[in-house]
Amino acid sequence: MLVGLFFQSFLAATLVPMSSEVVFYAVLYFGEDLWQTLVVASVGNCLGVSLNYVIGRGIQKTAMDHLSSGSRIHRTLAFLYRKFDQRILLLSWVPIIGDPITILAGVAKFSAGRFFAIACSLRVLRYVALLLVFVYQS
Repeated sequence: MLVGLFFQSFLAATLVPMSSEVVFYAVLYFGEDLWQTLVVASVGNCLGVSLNYVIGRGIQKTAMDHLSSGSRIHRTLAFLYRKFDQRILLLSWVPIIGDPITILAGVAKFSAGRFFAIACSLRVLRYVALLLVFVYQS
């Protein structure tokens, strides 16, 4: 079950439209160790976020050429970056919007160390919160 949780957590951190929370709770419900479940889900999710960042860095030139066209998307992204700078990463844990933010962090060449510290910490904290909810409801 933990292998499935790892892959679900990994894919959920990418642009693949899926969630890992239900699988996380199912694994806990069927009796897997709390800490192993937390570590496996966190590692999978952090690796998925890392892939997003690497993809963003890889498409950086193409994306910047496209965005520099003055499109509405470019203006919106430029505004967000100017307004929030790297603080936008504080939203990287939020479902749906968090995954594109992690790709854009790669495109914007955010510091890799700061990116991983912020994005992965927030992802782990989300699983800790889910674990606490599970423990206190059991």
